Amino acid sequence: MNNGFLKNSAVPSLFPRRTNATMVSESQFITWSNPGAQETAKRTHESIRNAIDSQNWRSDIKYSIYLQGSYKNSTNIRGDSDVDVVVELESTFLPDLSLLSSNEQILYRLSNSGSATYTWQDFRRDIFAVLSSHFGIRNVTYGNKSIKIARSLGRLHADVVVVLQSKKFLSFQAHQNSITTDGIAFCRQPDSKWVINYPKQHFDNGCAKNLRTNGDYKKTVRVFKNIRCRAIDLRLLDSKVAPSYFIECLLWNVPDYLFSGTYQERMIGILDFILKADRSRFFCQNNLHLLFSWDQWDEGSMGAYLGALLKVIKN
Repeated sequence: MNNGFLKNSAVPSLFPRRTNATMVSESQFITWSNPGAQETAKRTHESIRNAIDSQNWRSDIKYSIYLQGSYKNSTNIRGDSDVDVVVELESTFLPDLSLLSSNEQILYRLSNSGSATYTWQDFRRDIFAVLSSHFGIRNVTYGNKSIKIARSLGRLHADVVVVLQSKKFLSFQAHQNSITTDGIAFCRQPDSKWVINYPKQHFDNGCAKNLRTNGDYKKTVRVFKNIRCRAIDLRLLDSKVAPSYFIECLLWNVPDYLFSGTYQERMIGILDFILKADRSRFFCQNNLHLLFSWDQWDEGSMGAYLGALLKVIKN
């Protein structure tokens, strides 16, 4: 899907390079670049961790709990009202053998004689029971992708994503002699489709880019996220069109050198690059999934977001 806004000539005509008079002030961009508060997110994460850790789990059930999303990636902005917490079952995993040769797939299956006795569905059910008992049944509900915990005094709304490890096998001779790309997986409701994400790769790649740009990458991400919120408040954009995750992935594809100079200069350079680039080769920040594909974002939604962005920042 394309959008009439996505013409290569759009940015130069809308942002004359000889003047910044048509843009919001530099001080407003600097305000938008500042991070939101972290303490309430940390308390929310800790309360969920304490609730789960307090249970008497079977010795063969291994798990980890960690933040995901804007708070984890330090791209949260003022007014972010929810926090994403991952509870990962580590005692089993979802294998992907599609890249293995026929012989390697046979070797893998011969080395795995049985199926797991404690499944992702069991773990999600048990986590829901634990959270309902701790926070109150009225405050905990099932969503399509997560278990949702309602906001209360001192605690943000939380999306608890219950996952298990995902392993895409690149080669296999034995479990101790294999190469994998590791992610996380959960079964989306109600269509029972497995969704694979790579949050650790996303985090690592974002930190590396932020280091290369002397911290300006994440500051600029916050600017673009704040403009999205402003556009939604002004009813220029539907809240579902441009999720924060995709905005971050979009900017990850922008060359490092464009995250420099004033914010007004950055806006011109970044938008100019995005509109002129071959976006079919844009990747998500995990560098594993194409950004514009059937199960990710679409260029029409990106165009709607950038069109709303221009309306916000032009005086």
